[in-house]
Amino acid sequence: MEQPNIIEKLSFEEIFSRMKEELVRRDETFSGLVESDPAMKVLEVAAWRELLLRQRINEAVKSNLLKFAMGEDLDNLAEFYGVEREKGEDDERFRKELKQRYLAGEQEEIIGIMHCQQIRELKMH
Repeated sequence: MEQPNIIEKLSFEEIFSRMKEELVRRDETFSGLVESDPAMKVLEVAAWRELLLRQRINEAVKSNLLKFAMGEDLDNLAEFYGVEREKGEDDERFRKELKQRYLAGEQEEIIGIMHCQQIRELKMH
């Protein structure tokens, strides 16, 4: 499955590097940091925690996308459309059913809009 743009590609090294650059930008005395410097350890911890936070955000986004939602997240998403999982139904089958119902609902909506437009046109003539 291709990842949508809203799902951020994560890299500890990139986050760490940006944090280090920002630290040096704010205070140039940190420009000569070596790996054993305590400030580097603080940056590593901060970068790791930011990576975990961003990963959690990615997971929250995925739980709201039909393509990626699983288990209870998929059930909650289906509830929005008024669809309930059948007993014993696996995620993949339920996802397909939900998608079909969603598309059927869209088609009904389009037909309804077209019907209303035809009525308006008849009234105008």
